[in-house]
Amino acid sequence: MKDAKHTIKMELITPVHIGNDNFLQNIFDFIIENDNIYLIDTQKVFEKIGYDEKQIQTLVAGVERGESLKHIFPGRITNLEDVSKRIIPITCNISEKGATTLKECLHDGRGIAYIPGSSIKGAIRSAIMGTLAQEQRGGKPKDCEKAVFGKDPYCDFMRFMQVSDAYFFENCEIATKSTSLNIQETKQLLDNTLEQLTECVEPGNETTFTIKISANRNRTAVQEVKWNKSYWKDNMPMPMKSLPAQVSDIENLFKTINAHTLRLINEDIDFWNNFYNTDWEKYMRDFSLQDENNLKNYINALIGIRREIKNSIEGEECVLRIGYASGWKFMTGSWITDKKELKEAEISVREHKNKQTGKITSIYTHMPFPKTRRIEEFIDEDNNRGLGLLGFVKLKINK
Repeated sequence: MKDAKHTIKMELITPVHIGNDNFLQNIFDFIIENDNIYLIDTQKVFEKIGYDEKQIQTLVAGVERGESLKHIFPGRITNLEDVSKRIIPITCNISEKGATTLKECLHDGRGIAYIPGSSIKGAIRSAIMGTLAQEQRGGKPKDCEKAVFGKDPYCDFMRFMQVSDAYFFENCEIATKSTSLNIQETKQLLDNTLEQLTECVEPGNETTFTIKISANRNRTAVQEVKWNKSYWKDNMPMPMKSLPAQVSDIENLFKTINAHTLRLINEDIDFWNNFYNTDWEKYMRDFSLQDENNLKNYINALIGIRREIKNSIEGEECVLRIGYASGWKFMTGSWITDKKELKEAEISVREHKNKQTGKITSIYTHMPFPKTRRIEEFIDEDNNRGLGLLGFVKLKINK
């Protein structure tokens, strides 16, 4: 095993959103016009209208009335492009309620969208956990995590994997609608009460980043056990974890990621096929034609991802899910197979605290777990409505 740094090509299969925790407000932060979102640049606005107090008062009053800048200053602002920091095409139909805020994606100081290396590494870590933790039998999730990665960050073999940020180019963003499939007893499967206008990097965009696996450094650290009496009780040596075979080099890492993603995709396809055929009767009073069409669209999207995985060159390409709307299984690695442990995890996720009484109870215990899937609702080039997935990227070793 040698220390190796690899340049990795990333291609977006679906829209990807890495959030910055900002929810931009319609009219205040952005304006929707002609199927575009114009993100307002305050500095450019003041350059157009001036900095005197009267103009500022006019601006504030107009915005509070919900007026567009072109209506507030018809002689000075005639083109929203002149006062925008970026223009984002809208790829969906969105209700007035859903368009009140825009979930902004992460940009650097230059205004360039990017995926932090920590986000990529976190998704890789979930895939590794989902693979290796299945070999652990029994025990609580925290104990299994320690068994896989080590007692704490000092012992974690992931220290010996460095992942760089992945930067895209200008004008790579779109605004799409994220909504949910939500299994509810008396309502339709597509739950638009949870719709959210979301800025994403558009599918098809490509970039490169690097992954470095320091196998030699890891082996040396394991062999040369160091002592730290101020940290380790009873002078116990540091139990540094060795790199497992599944992540010892880039080829094995890609095989591990692909196998993990394929397992979760197959599980979801099986779940929803069973739901479509018979299981809906256990949870819903009615399964409408619209429910049927929406579910078919979702299953077809899953099948498309499975096809991408199976068409990957073994050891050279893999499909990874990352960022917003990944879902509980992809975020955790979905490695818990023991029914008792899974039930405990379900209860902890579904705990609900009554605001008035303070009593904590578990909700939706009669429903499958998890019972929702965050999805994308979009309009295609032929103006047809479709449902899709978020967060899938294809990685390829750039040789």
